[in-house]
Amino acid sequence: MTEPHALSLDFVAQALGAKAPPSPQRIGRVTGDSRALRPGDLFVALRGERFDGHDFIPRALAQGAAGVISEKAVADKGEAVIFEVSDSLAAYRALAAAWRRRLGLPVLAIAGSVGKTTTKEMLAALLRGRYTQLVATQASENGFVGIPKTLLELRAESEVAVVEIGIDAPEAMAAHLELVLPDALVVTAVGAEHLEGFGSIAKAAEEECLALHWMHARGGLAAINLDDPYLAPFATLGGGRPWVGYSLRSHLRPAADRIRGEYDEVGETLKLWGAGFAGECFSCPLPGRHNARNLLGALALARAWGLEAEELERGLSSFVPPPGRSHRLRLPSGVEVLYDAYNANPDSVQAALRLVWSWQQRSPGRRSFICLGDMAELGTRERYFHERLARPLRVLKPAALWLYGRKMRFLFEGLRQENAGFDLQYFESKSEMGRALHAQARPGDLILIKGSRSTGMEDVFDALRSSADPSPRSE
Repeated sequence: MTEPHALSLDFVAQALGAKAPPSPQRIGRVTGDSRALRPGDLFVALRGERFDGHDFIPRALAQGAAGVISEKAVADKGEAVIFEVSDSLAAYRALAAAWRRRLGLPVLAIAGSVGKTTTKEMLAALLRGRYTQLVATQASENGFVGIPKTLLELRAESEVAVVEIGIDAPEAMAAHLELVLPDALVVTAVGAEHLEGFGSIAKAAEEECLALHWMHARGGLAAINLDDPYLAPFATLGGGRPWVGYSLRSHLRPAADRIRGEYDEVGETLKLWGAGFAGECFSCPLPGRHNARNLLGALALARAWGLEAEELERGLSSFVPPPGRSHRLRLPSGVEVLYDAYNANPDSVQAALRLVWSWQQRSPGRRSFICLGDMAELGTRERYFHERLARPLRVLKPAALWLYGRKMRFLFEGLRQENAGFDLQYFESKSEMGRALHAQARPGDLILIKGSRSTGMEDVFDALRSSADPSPRSE
């Protein structure tokens, strides 16, 4: 007899409505990566833009897969159970949905245009102040494949899950919400994201705000960013429990359902008032006002979930910065790097530029090198959003603005027509940019490296680091 909370081949058959021989055999894990498969795992043959998981079914079977979800018949299956389906991705998501409902564990979710992964990591750290068995989305695996992957990592001993929800087209949010079934949620902010799929910021906002409508209809809990004009109106709603609004604006009057955060940019601390806080101070693990707002959103949701200040402080101490996101480090040469190359959109780039500007104001005469790669998925407005970066850059007046990528050429050509007052260069090679940084940057200089993941600006960082020293010291 299979245990009621065991992930087994019988459970898979039941979840998929598949005709398969009865088998109470437990499954170790569910994976679409044959390279990571271990004996006893269930392999899902997923299709991607550049691969077809069905090509790796023989490898999965050779490595001891207990079962396979496939859109094709499998001849030499050995002792493995084959679940033949019409759509492997749909089956994968159906299995995750059934598993999430079977366990019934509390799930807290994070959505929004910017700051999702950072907020997710911060919320997970805060919750560890109370929970020892916590499952959270890995990296930015927040889409149609990543979300079921996270849910299928839940086990009976898990206490809570933190799931990141990312959307890039209409109807995605509704599909993800029905899979995740969150008990509490925060939408970080609304901005220019995935405009190739949405067409406009207004449509992106509409899709993001579906999450709050969904939570309201089901009596769930939410934390509302009162500083975002698209999200602030939702503060008047509420589920079965009062929703909590949060703001970094000094004029907000704290209340039982409103938290005001006071950010000290020099000391990088966040002091809280309202919702039971009376001036408690938390260290911001990442620099910048935008990251302080991410932390405030995570604190607001964790507080609404019932965590005490002592638990929040204890949990926050376990925070580890996500790779490539606002990572501040100092090379042995004395050059400081703000490495923020995992993702980029107009809002996050401007937030990074504001952070560099604030550091320059505190250290007059300090030189800054701004290295930017393309911002992806902006649709027909990609030229507009790239050219619009000229305005904050004129205010910043860096020592150098170095650009890479087809879309950043729009910004380059626009600035080249004027005397911008700084070293403006366009690079055809990221490694060349990294070597030039090493050659020109001096101790005390600040380098910002930022671009969308598809641009691969980590190559600039790697070239700089390997030229300078193979082992930089993180701060």
